[in-house]
Amino acid sequence: MITCPSNLVLTTDAGRCSRSNVIFTVTATDNCSVTNLVSVPPSGSTFPAAWTTVRTQLRTRVGIKAVAVFTVTVTDNQNPVITCSKQFVLSADPGRCNRSNVTFAVSATDNCGVTNLVSVPPSGSTFPSGVTTVTNTRTDASGNTSSCTFTVRVTENESR
Repeated sequence: MITCPSNLVLTTDAGRCSRSNVIFTVTATDNCSVTNLVSVPPSGSTFPAAWTTVRTQLRTRVGIKAVAVFTVTVTDNQNPVITCSKQFVLSADPGRCNRSNVTFAVSATDNCGVTNLVSVPPSGSTFPSGVTTVTNTRTDASGNTSSCTFTVRVTENESR
């Protein structure tokens, strides 16, 4: 008879896409004496941000007597770290009331990788005269998000 722990639900280590040193205890009893109790992956392993089945086999002198399984689920609850551009103050294009092709860089890092990078309006857009707020949102594979904003001010400097 094998006694496994309940299914484990853990969070990732800070800054990592895994949980290290996951400790669990599996016990076994048998009327012919237990010679080997093996869990794969073993207690103390690092588990990825995912759902992993741990399979434990009980061996006695006559072979495998029992198999038991439980799961280790490691969830990512860490938001991406986002870095926005600085505020922009730009002159309108000559003879226009806007500035075309305004480019900017927004970067993000995440313990499990950023999967979706959205800037509204996007880099390379045309901005009208006045102040426009650019909203940037980064989402990771687990649905964790971070946002930042900056403004683009377009001024008209031409005589009328």
